[in-house]
Amino acid sequence: SNTFAVVSGVMHSMSVIESPADSVGYEALLGSVVVAIRDANANNFSCDASISAFLRASDRSSLPSDGPSLEGTTTVDYLASSGTAEFSDLNVKLDVTRSFVIRFGVGKYSVPHTALCASGTMGGGSDIIFEYSAPFEVEGVRGLQLVQTVAARYLVSTLFPSLEVRVINSDGGIITRSTAVVTASLLGTSGGLGGTTTMTFYEGKAFFADLTPSVPGS
Repeated sequence: SNTFAVVSGVMHSMSVIESPADSVGYEALLGSVVVAIRDANANNFSCDASISAFLRASDRSSLPSDGPSLEGTTTVDYLASSGTAEFSDLNVKLDVTRSFVIRFGVGKYSVPHTALCASGTMGGGSDIIFEYSAPFEVEGVRGLQLVQTVAARYLVSTLFPSLEVRVINSDGGIITRSTAVVTASLLGTSGGLGGTTTMTFYEGKAFFADLTPSVPGS
């Protein structure tokens, strides 16, 4: 027979394959966030497109402009070759713990009009297709807490006592799921602190066990 091409139908639906896990404010959302686009026959949509992410309240309502915001790369490419788009660095700026969903959407005119992607690929005259993630909680961050007190005077090169730092939520509890990095430094100096000065929180705590001052000062 003559050569012919088989292509998928019009863009029909979107599905969220992997939703965010419960997370910590200002940190990358835990787990990958993966979205797929399908045609009416549930096949991968055959054209590249762009998918944008928007933060919504857990009841899917819009948030105030001065409220929590979604940061990171909020628009990514959907690739027909894989059938998915992945958001890898999203985070929510938040000081008070609350729950959200993410709304993923594709605009009608974001799809390139190539030979396979003719005008009207959205189908049904719709301006946009969209889908929501499952609800997830973001734990608000109040700040850091130094457990030990530091003495008023140390000799240069004298080992500080082991210092424990905790990351605290808006209710005063320890944020055990935090994987943030915390750095110790001496104020008023460039350098001046020896030992392991950068640690990653584990179960909400970081321990600095070998810090030593290397310059005099206060």
